[in-house]
Amino acid sequence: MAFHIWNGSSWNTIGSEVFAFDSDLSVWNGSSWVSSDNAYVWNGSTWKGFVDKIGLNPDYTYYASGGGDALVQWGVYSSGYVAYTNTSGSTVNQYLWCQNSGNTGQYEISVSLTSGGPLTGTVDTWLSMSSARFWEVFASGIDETVTANIQVSIRHAITQEVMVTEFITLAATTGIDFPI
Repeated sequence: MAFHIWNGSSWNTIGSEVFAFDSDLSVWNGSSWVSSDNAYVWNGSTWKGFVDKIGLNPDYTYYASGGGDALVQWGVYSSGYVAYTNTSGSTVNQYLWCQNSGNTGQYEISVSLTSGGPLTGTVDTWLSMSSARFWEVFASGIDETVTANIQVSIRHAITQEVMVTEFITLAATTGIDFPI
């Protein structure tokens, strides 16, 4: 099936060849012109994301405290959301990592522990974003603090182009005052 793109005055047909564009390109999304960083194209049967907007909160600390146990679970969901769950089970700080949730399966995530720990979850491996992925730190005992500094990267599964890399801290403490 041919791929069609509107150039502002006529439809251009693009076959299977690879093509490039700059960030100033505008694409028709079915109702208005939008910039290429969050555009959709018609593939003959449905609108598809042309370029997905991918992002993570940079240099962010997710933390929790608890009297007996403390847990921080950081999750990246196939729905396009990032969220973390604290000791009480409340999901907080939810935001989109992928603006086009229909395309999340086209991406992979890798988490590396840069310091601290222990960290629960798969590290140093590219994982498909077609399902939710989680990492967590857990503290128990008297005045225990567990901190994991992680590097998170998301790449396109086919091109293997890394779209975003950020450093994140997960920290849990059973102490009264949070040390970070």
